[in-house]
Amino acid sequence: MRNSVIFCYSYPALDAVDLKYLRYAVDLAWEGLGRNSPNPVVGCVIVKEGRVIGRGAHIYEKLAHAEVIALAEAGESARGATLYVNLEPCCHYGRTPPCTDVVIAAGIARVIYGLDDPFEKVNGLGVRTLTTTGVRVEKCDDAGLIHAMEDQNRFYLHHKRYGRPYITHKAATTLDGRIATRTGESKWITHPDALALAHLLRGVYDAILIGSRAALIDNPQLTYRPEEVGYAQMPEIIFPHTPTGLKSPLRVVIDAYLTLPKTLHAFDTTLAPTVVICSDDAYPEAADLLAAQGVAVIRVPKGKAGLDLTAALKQLAAKGIQSLLVEGGGDTSGRFYDAGLVDEVNLIYAPLIIGGRDAVPLVGGGGASHLADARRLVDMKTQWIGQDLLVVGRVAKGKV
Repeated sequence: MRNSVIFCYSYPALDAVDLKYLRYAVDLAWEGLGRNSPNPVVGCVIVKEGRVIGRGAHIYEKLAHAEVIALAEAGESARGATLYVNLEPCCHYGRTPPCTDVVIAAGIARVIYGLDDPFEKVNGLGVRTLTTTGVRVEKCDDAGLIHAMEDQNRFYLHHKRYGRPYITHKAATTLDGRIATRTGESKWITHPDALALAHLLRGVYDAILIGSRAALIDNPQLTYRPEEVGYAQMPEIIFPHTPTGLKSPLRVVIDAYLTLPKTLHAFDTTLAPTVVICSDDAYPEAADLLAAQGVAVIRVPKGKAGLDLTAALKQLAAKGIQSLLVEGGGDTSGRFYDAGLVDEVNLIYAPLIIGGRDAVPLVGGGGASHLADARRLVDMKTQWIGQDLLVVGRVAKGKV
């Protein structure tokens, strides 16, 4: 929710030098990819007399924000300098004091930032705090750079604007859109390079979700295990930076009546934390058994279309989950499409044709009755991953 008071400013166009340093701040911000949540990806550069005197990138577990790190490097030289940052500086107390206070105390003369922060405790107040103390503040007006910064922080921005995680449907499929044969065989449709990418994505996202059928048949661990699959380069069409220092995501399993065996890998919380989404009338005894294993349970209403996914996502968002990777299976992904909840697709196509009307489709659920109701992808990009083809796109809002 945005603040009820909106502060408007008129900003001059940035010149080529300013844009260069702001791009540098964006490049630095990538250091926090996969390690910034629940905070945004932020990079900062401090420049004085044409020379960079301070740099910083935010990594959540290291506490300090990008501006604070850059100012510490700049020291006393920061007085009278220009600070470049890809997101509006924070002005509230969280785990650390406001960045605006530190910027003002350091004597920074000018702040150039990229995007307004939609978080209700900032959302223009950071800019107001700086300008009322005499700091000159300017905002990026370059459409291409704004788009890149929005894309870089799409998880954080979506979470703050809509109150639910950013959802990506990731799947390995054949050219005819099958994720398993009619006998249920699915390992492995794609080349090992694609499997390595899947693990890398797990490390970047806050949470990964599967349905009960996939949990029962595949019994996956859903953890980030780079030592098993080898090094993977992040495809530029997803993120133009390969992250390091990643960890396993929160595992989310949909099990309406808590009937899945409690011995499944997904319920072994020594591997990674787990949340189960179930009906609000699911068996209390089963929930108690899961709780004894350290598994959290989210109860939501159940209607004709199944569990209320929107209600479940709001509860995950309240836990700080900004991004969710929906990995399987076809019926589960179909329900997310039916509900209009998919924001992005990462589909890896193998050069295979399975065929057969009983093979498992990439997307199940109710589906569209008419082409006008189909989900359209925009900003489509492709990239080869070994012998497989990666297709990335955003899901357009509204009908075709």
